Amino acid sequence: MIHDSSEQFQLIEKTKLQLTDIQELLQESQECEVAVCFSAVLLAPKLPREKKEGHDVIIGLITYDLKNNRTLSFNLNTLTQFKRRIHNVGRQGFWECISDLFENTARKDSYLSLLPLPLNIRDFTPLPWFCYAFLNGIQEDISINGFRLDLPLFLVFGAPLFLLEKPSYIFTPDEQMAFVMLGFREGNEVSYHQVRFDVSKGEPELHLDYEIYFDEKPSKKIVNHFVVSYKDIWEFSENLAIGFMGASAYDVKFDTAIIPNKVSGIKEAFRENPLTIYPLFIRSMAGKPYRFLKERPEAFDVLRSIAERKSIVKGKELIPKLEKLGLTRQGKLTILGDIVYARLHQSSTSTKN
Repeated sequence: MIHDSSEQFQLIEKTKLQLTDIQELLQESQECEVAVCFSAVLLAPKLPREKKEGHDVIIGLITYDLKNNRTLSFNLNTLTQFKRRIHNVGRQGFWECISDLFENTARKDSYLSLLPLPLNIRDFTPLPWFCYAFLNGIQEDISINGFRLDLPLFLVFGAPLFLLEKPSYIFTPDEQMAFVMLGFREGNEVSYHQVRFDVSKGEPELHLDYEIYFDEKPSKKIVNHFVVSYKDIWEFSENLAIGFMGASAYDVKFDTAIIPNKVSGIKEAFRENPLTIYPLFIRSMAGKPYRFLKERPEAFDVLRSIAERKSIVKGKELIPKLEKLGLTRQGKLTILGDIVYARLHQSSTSTKN
């Protein structure tokens, strides 16, 4: 939606936009006093989803200043989290979620970006990575047929591919790889634009790639191995940096695959500003009880019974020990207990598979 000085609003259906349309729209925005675009996006795995897939649906809202080419705000949340907060998500569920995001975004004279609190789902791990990419942008020109398309515009005008029965968001915890893929149309040709975070042999540190895929010709890599620096994230936004580390507290694979050797700038950040170590406190707190329970299956069984609110048949004598470790209180899991339980559950599931 564009807002100009004459208080007229122009609604645009982005599923029909072509790159040439976007270019004309950006040129038109220069003649407006204010040109702000609100764009909602629904990111999901391939629909219908297979039962074995545990991926959540991501709902986002980006606010972009077309006139000055900058992101004003970026908000997202998972459908699971919306259901816990919006009790009337029903037939118009997508609209209700976007309305909630908009109410939390728009202020009288500014736009607010919020990062949802992490829940015990691993799908949350890469969301701060994408927040950083779409808020800060990547300082490389993305040129397609002479037209510059930066990362935020990729999200603003792209059409989610779940409409075409292709996944538009996937996170693979074991590989610590996540991608968002949207579609564009230029004439009769459809291209699929992917922003991907991962670690790989080509670049062992967490990095971003931006690649364009076509139906009948080779793909085109636009951004190749852009290394994500924790120090840069902290300097950009301390809150986002805390979210970057805190989001993956429930993800045991993040610790073993990423920390401490695959996040660029983390040691430099700790050395220059000790406050940057704060997000890792909770991880260090989880280490001791995690190891204790992993070596004692009977204690894990008791913790699992408490988490699943089942009666404890064996091992009641272990409850005081769980409380001493800070995992339970008054017969319920603490936040630390929830994190440790989620990590142990992932480990046991991986072992069975």
